[in-house]
Amino acid sequence: MKKYNNLKIAVVFGKGDDSCGVTRGGQELYLWSKKVGALVDLYAYDKRYSRSGAHTSTVNIIFKNKDIIEITKKINDNYDIVIFMSYPMPKHDHSYCKDFYHIL
Repeated sequence: MKKYNNLKIAVVFGKGDDSCGVTRGGQELYLWSKKVGALVDLYAYDKRYSRSGAHTSTVNIIFKNKDIIEITKKINDNYDIVIFMSYPMPKHDHSYCKDFYHIL
């Protein structure tokens, strides 16, 4: 599958690494990338949930609100595809929600 070789994909979990089906979907994409030679990096907001140990997570980049500008630049400069798997909820800090939607 040469067409995926060196393809760079960023997967963003704006809600955090919560070990639900959305997180599992990102994990499956990561496993697929290893088979086809693509690169998948999993980004997650620094929030963990009580079910976070439900399955193995390969989130390799954790970010905080203060990192949004830096993360945005890194994603825009380094990836061919960006997939937003989850978005912040009203329970998240208002400034994080605002920055996530307007900057990232």
